[in-house]
Amino acid sequence: MQNKRIAEYYFIYNEAINGVIKSQVIDRIKHQKDNGFPVSILSIVNIKTFFSDRRYIRKAIPDAIVLLSLGKLHHWKVNKVWFSFLERKLKNKRIVCRGPIATNIALVIGSSSEIIYDGRGAVAAEQDEYGVYNGSRLEKDVFFLEKNAVLRSHKQMAVSTKLVEYWKETFGYSQNTYEIIPCRVVASQKSNNKTLPAELQSFFENNKKRIKLVFSGGNGKWQQIEETCALIRRFIESNNCCALFLSPEHTSIQKLSEQFPSLIFQIVLSPDDVHSALSKCDYGMILRENNVTNRVASPVKIAEYLYAGLKVILSPNIGDYSELLIQSGFGIIVENHFEVQLSEIDAEDKRKIRDYAINHLTY
Repeated sequence: MQNKRIAEYYFIYNEAINGVIKSQVIDRIKHQKDNGFPVSILSIVNIKTFFSDRRYIRKAIPDAIVLLSLGKLHHWKVNKVWFSFLERKLKNKRIVCRGPIATNIALVIGSSSEIIYDGRGAVAAEQDEYGVYNGSRLEKDVFFLEKNAVLRSHKQMAVSTKLVEYWKETFGYSQNTYEIIPCRVVASQKSNNKTLPAELQSFFENNKKRIKLVFSGGNGKWQQIEETCALIRRFIESNNCCALFLSPEHTSIQKLSEQFPSLIFQIVLSPDDVHSALSKCDYGMILRENNVTNRVASPVKIAEYLYAGLKVILSPNIGDYSELLIQSGFGIIVENHFEVQLSEIDAEDKRKIRDYAINHLTY
């Protein structure tokens, strides 16, 4: 396939390579390039991870531009100088900017390029509700950075209609220049034929007649591990269930495992192996608090569950997903005094769920 001149850069600022950046940025851009799209990555990287991250990014995307961040996070304005140096190279390009700070940096080149704000969530709300910028010396600036990114960017991407409503209510956003793009998975990177660790395979084999619940994610406060474990306990006591945690260790998981030693399994897998493990389960679980952060969200975890053929057990008011999954029949909403009889998801239902994800939630 003949190489095309790059027309779009996806710009990330001060974000180390982790599972989210790998799947949502690097794998996505690689997939687009493999399919002939003229895209690449522009990354400004913290000095602590600069050399390893540059190696990783350039190995996946050889024509990526990877630059050293000048100063700490609160010195973000200094990095505008990189865009001044690159203005000729970036002229007439689309610059898709991940988050408010990246957008504010890119806006220095004005109208010579098309600056697109990729809104992954309600950033000011995340600071108010979870303190995600605590200790950065940007705590008081987050609101204005997000407002400027939303209102001054030429176009906007939003992960949900609820996020656009948040922009309107919070920043007085009135443009009609946005596009709704929920978090998605890269289909070509997923395989359910991976060989899983022997202990995990034994867990599935020993519980093959049970309904399999799975939680996949981190153990941050917003993940609601305690509430997830409490709900799984109720399912085990009232249904023929077992549960897999694809997550770091947590005291609540440990307590649940001690109570049901043969029915609980916790493990951390590489991102490439997660899909294979999910595909062997029936229900994926995601509980969230009812706050602004979660009401506008589009957790990629839900797309991963659906792409693996799972029904999703979820809280009300998670972005657009709660209503969408009820309408499609692919979700079960957890309400107060929640009681439900679960059943195993058969092969035909798994196929329907997976087909839906392929058509709506993959790149």
